[in-house]
Amino acid sequence: MIHYLTFAGKSSRDFGVFISGAKTFGSGTRDFEQISIPGRNGDLLFDNGRFKNVKVSYEAYIVRDFNTNYNAFNSWLMSQKGYARLEDTYQPDFYRLAFFSAGLQSEPDIRLGVGAFKIEFNCKPQKFLKSGEIPVKYTANGTIYNPTMYTSEPLITFKGAPGASGAFNIKSNQTINFKFPASGTIIVDSAIGEAYDTDGTNLNNSVSFPASNTEQYFPKISPGENAVLLWNVASVEIIPRWWQI
Repeated sequence: MIHYLTFAGKSSRDFGVFISGAKTFGSGTRDFEQISIPGRNGDLLFDNGRFKNVKVSYEAYIVRDFNTNYNAFNSWLMSQKGYARLEDTYQPDFYRLAFFSAGLQSEPDIRLGVGAFKIEFNCKPQKFLKSGEIPVKYTANGTIYNPTMYTSEPLITFKGAPGASGAFNIKSNQTINFKFPASGTIIVDSAIGEAYDTDGTNLNNSVSFPASNTEQYFPKISPGENAVLLWNVASVEIIPRWWQI
């Protein structure tokens, strides 16, 4: 099989670029501080509760029209801004969020008409499961099962009567209260802590957290089975965004 990558919705095949996946399976590392204290055996560890970004490299090659394809590919990569979706055919069930900033290798290795070079992306530490992009819909109380070992930050769409108040809960201590706008739809993105209407209008002022939600955070999905509870809500659609390291 000939392998390739897709970045920001565009395939490397469009530039005649194919990859070897020898270095694409790395994972993020936990962010912690390690402190040595004189007279005390062992180091103290302070966990910062996050994972660091990871560098993902591909050995790539072009077999025809090298100069044209190489320059076009490099120019396109450098034109992209911020994080974008990165996929490859070695791990078809996952995708990453990555950015490209360093430029391609300035002196690629060209032999017998084949040019080889390295592509390196700076990626967020998560490998997102494509299965986590499949919406799960509820019109009554139920459960949702997180198959990973990591808490996910879902995208949730609520529908109800315009002007009515509703509430939603995952795993008992994550209740969120809200008031439906005129559209009858409110979208909550737990990853960025924002609520908005279908047209993008910010609805954070329509959202509140009861005292039971002690940390005042948007719903997250813990590993394993989670109860899903609805109050005065016609339907809920959850895109769970499963991930792993």
